[in-house]
Amino acid sequence: MDNLENCRRRRKRGPYIQYHFRDSAVPVPKSTLNELDHPERKRAKPANPPKPAVPRKKVLQDSQGINKQKHDFLTSTFSDVDPTNYLETPIGAASSDPAVSIDNGNGNVPACDFTDCDADVPCVDGFLDEDDDDNDESEQFQCMDEEELFDQIFDEPPDDPDDNQLDDDSSQDESEDDECATAPDLPSSVRDRVKLLLLLATKKRHNLTYTAAESVMKLSGLLNKDRDGFSPSKFLMKEAIDAYSSDMTVHYVCPNCGDYIGRIEYNVNICGNCQLQLDYNECKKGKSYFLYLSVKQQIKALLESGLSAHLISPQHRSKLCASNYEDVYDGKLYKRHVPKGALSFNIFVDGLQVASTSKHSAWPVLLTLNELPLHLRRKFVLMASVWLGKKKPDINQYMKPFVEECLEMYHFGIDYMENGVIKNVKIVCLMCISDSVARPLLRNSKQFNGRYGCGLCCHRGFRLRYGRGKITSYSLCNGEFPMRTHEETMELAREGDRTGTFHMGIRGTSILSSIPSFDIIHCLDLDIFHCLVNVAKRFTNLWIGKRRINEPYNVRTRLAVIDRRLLAITTIDDISRAPRSLTERSDFRGHEWFHWIVFYSLPVMMNILPPRYLNHWALLVHGVVLLMQNSVAKSEVTYASRYLKLFNEQIDLLYGRVHVTFSVHLLTHLENSTVNFAQPWTHSAFIYESFLGEIKASVKSGTGVAQQITKHMQLRIALQKMRADLEFAMSDEEKEYLTSVMSSSKTLANPHLVIGPVSLLGEPRRMTLSEEYRHALVRSDVAFDRSKEYPSYDRCIVNNELFQSSNYNRVKRQVNCVVLLESNKVFRIQSFIVISNVCYAIGHYFKDRRHVKVSDRALPHYRVLGENENMLRCIPTTQFSMKLISFTVKLSDEEKLTLGCVNVLKMEMLN
Repeated sequence: MDNLENCRRRRKRGPYIQYHFRDSAVPVPKSTLNELDHPERKRAKPANPPKPAVPRKKVLQDSQGINKQKHDFLTSTFSDVDPTNYLETPIGAASSDPAVSIDNGNGNVPACDFTDCDADVPCVDGFLDEDDDDNDESEQFQCMDEEELFDQIFDEPPDDPDDNQLDDDSSQDESEDDECATAPDLPSSVRDRVKLLLLLATKKRHNLTYTAAESVMKLSGLLNKDRDGFSPSKFLMKEAIDAYSSDMTVHYVCPNCGDYIGRIEYNVNICGNCQLQLDYNECKKGKSYFLYLSVKQQIKALLESGLSAHLISPQHRSKLCASNYEDVYDGKLYKRHVPKGALSFNIFVDGLQVASTSKHSAWPVLLTLNELPLHLRRKFVLMASVWLGKKKPDINQYMKPFVEECLEMYHFGIDYMENGVIKNVKIVCLMCISDSVARPLLRNSKQFNGRYGCGLCCHRGFRLRYGRGKITSYSLCNGEFPMRTHEETMELAREGDRTGTFHMGIRGTSILSSIPSFDIIHCLDLDIFHCLVNVAKRFTNLWIGKRRINEPYNVRTRLAVIDRRLLAITTIDDISRAPRSLTERSDFRGHEWFHWIVFYSLPVMMNILPPRYLNHWALLVHGVVLLMQNSVAKSEVTYASRYLKLFNEQIDLLYGRVHVTFSVHLLTHLENSTVNFAQPWTHSAFIYESFLGEIKASVKSGTGVAQQITKHMQLRIALQKMRADLEFAMSDEEKEYLTSVMSSSKTLANPHLVIGPVSLLGEPRRMTLSEEYRHALVRSDVAFDRSKEYPSYDRCIVNNELFQSSNYNRVKRQVNCVVLLESNKVFRIQSFIVISNVCYAIGHYFKDRRHVKVSDRALPHYRVLGENENMLRCIPTTQFSMKLISFTVKLSDEEKLTLGCVNVLKMEMLN
């Protein structure tokens, strides 16, 4: 008890969740419990402690550590324009409109009475968490809003003093480059370069190390008895990557004041801000640098590798409806900021924990070209720079070389070669995508859980008591709040620069505002991926969590029934993961939460969640589904906004004002986001979050992590350029192999028979038509020979979409046999049959039950299905419209509900 009393006298940093300790009646925090159970052992000091070794300084041949002879735009100057002048101008290097003044009183911003809001909300116990048996991590973050908790768990490294730390000292990587300097040059033989290309493609496909790739090549030579043949070393592979990719340069920041230094041309330089004498080696040791890849060179390499032929012209593309939103080109800001014939790109900035045993995190700047088709946007993700460190980077210093290059591409464009002709294209940075934690860093504003934490509107935020701490609520109890504008924000930023204080949540000027035509409010938009994931986690925990067991919306006692319904659901091949038990929700991936919201939650919670709460949740589902369609009408955007605002407002009454969190508040801004940039899937973080997994997998050791990530990105560019240069010298077998290893999607078996847009898979069964089949063919006026046998198949591909018959049982939890026809009827495929070189689907129509609803509203993506019609039908496969997600939910012993769901998330989850 003495130790316990001493721990109680310590300064409280808290509040923390309290635990009972043995027989004591006094609760203690978890950290104190660990100290009492595992006391620190005292170590005996050695009699003669060894003297620390003095590290020797390394003499480097090149102060940049990469390529000395290659040209870098950052050391050059523009012919007519000084880049530094652009950094002082706001959005408008192009705009000359006067700044609009802000009334900080009651003019533009409605007053909020914090005292009244605090008094109306009762005190609740503890932070909203998951079950104890799920190992919920929210116990140690009980005072955080859920966005901060989400990003702490998934993005930030764990705070564990016993973890091994990554050493980003590039000594190993530099030593390899020194050896590479003495290695032979690239082979002049075209055949040897083709072998090198195939080897590098294999290395990337299977995520091999350079040593493993070198061993594979040697083994291939041994097996083929080609001991004297060409066998490239890992140094030769790296040299090929450098020769065919964009330059990698090292940029330094002052370790004392954090000011951007740039590239150190000599071994010693001086900081212009604090006059600190800088040493190259000391900056390396202190991680006061980041790596940069030229965006201009990367885009040029992609265009010259053949992608220019795939570029979409917004003015000449085909649309389902001319006035609808169908891609980012239909957004208001795209039409305003991107001139005709120019290209645009989106950037993504977020932190990435590169290893679970390290406190270091990487901050890459990723980008994608909007004018590429959607599947190519995902395939060709580029990286501008990467920062590695224990702390978050200073965005205004970290983004300087990127902003300077954006200025050059905007004013002078990019010259590239296409079919022997030099062309010039203007490049525009359209928008920036990030989560709720990184967005304030980019805008240079207050975090989401502070006063005026929303960067899109002037909502002040209410601080409410929540458990032993407080939480920021974005309730609409005082009505709606005015939207922020770029001009007002820039004036507040200049005032913040002068005073060094926050003004309506704005700290100071963001360097992103120096990008031409970049609106610091609307071009730094919300992300639906993180927003919906956080909303889904919160409300699911409210429904089945332990701490709300006495609330009317809590149905934890029916958890077994919920899981039984959920695990019985069958999906289609477009959905990579089958539904899992909600007891494993702490391990759910982002797309699993998407599927839970849009497809599973309403039918699974029917007759379990009280109707008023189920109908309230249907408002969210309805609003999201309307905005995620392939083609969205302007009226549908208005309806979706109405549903999402109603969902926000009713939380106060049903769950309490404390649960109107920042993520819930962001739902009310989806209307403006859609108007500015079209559907949310056109500018979602999903594509980038998936790519971060590839970046993390490229890290093979704790030494030179930033160099490994950058080298992996260089390899992606080099493969495209080498393929374009060497394709003329490759055989058909080599081209087929290269295509297979460079393809990111799974390839199916070669089709047995191809009939126009239809490819039939597998060996057919020869069958004589039964009487039932003959009647079905007669009803469809299909001519056939009664005495002849016809081939029957179980799988086919129509317009690049896989369909399977109900007889195909090799896949257990997938049903790919329910299809929506062009006639808007739902059809179940029993088999495929080929007659007179035409493919037909034999099966049954579903009876329609449109009078049955999942909630109090008819949702556009749900089709409630009845039993199969008894009569067999024959349908040409060219009438297939799309595949439906079909599953049955057992509501009771007597009642079942069969649904066919349109996959509205296909564009978001596109492979």
